[in-house]
Amino acid sequence: MGQAYLRALICDSDVQTVHCIAVRLGSARTRQLLSHPDCPLRHAKVEIHPGDLAEPNLGLDETALTRIFSTANVIIHNGADTSHMKSYASIRKTNFDSTRELISMCLSRNVRRIIPFHYVSTGSIWSSSGLDVADEISAVAYPPDQKLATGYTTLCGRFVSIVPPVCSQMMMWRTRPQQ
Repeated sequence: MGQAYLRALICDSDVQTVHCIAVRLGSARTRQLLSHPDCPLRHAKVEIHPGDLAEPNLGLDETALTRIFSTANVIIHNGADTSHMKSYASIRKTNFDSTRELISMCLSRNVRRIIPFHYVSTGSIWSSSGLDVADEISAVAYPPDQKLATGYTTLCGRFVSIVPPVCSQMMMWRTRPQQ
């Protein structure tokens, strides 16, 4: 899904630069993607910032953070460890803490304007909801059944607890794809 977002942003004539942050350049998946000449990460509009969602400041230095957050017009957070085999504790830093970190960066690194924040969740939360069909409704009333949930689906249901109270001053959207 991240590549689809990236391609759409590249095609948008109003978008000058796309900052892809916390990119794990050493991962096999990233190396495989970059090996293709038509990889959207290779596009002239794209700036890759190596790092890791599990690290403080997402593995980025202060200079990069200041430049990114002083020029960003929107944040689309689509990064996560999507392993259904890992425990909640083992993916908390990457999935939960990184989201809080990004929200904090939007508030603290750019005091002159509000940066809209678009959080991309997952449709897999519905797999442990007990519903036969997941319509386009909020998942708040359907917390993950702990007997069926993985660490990943448990985390995906916690967006409300990620958002600090101060975020009432932000424009925030959460998308949970269903197909």
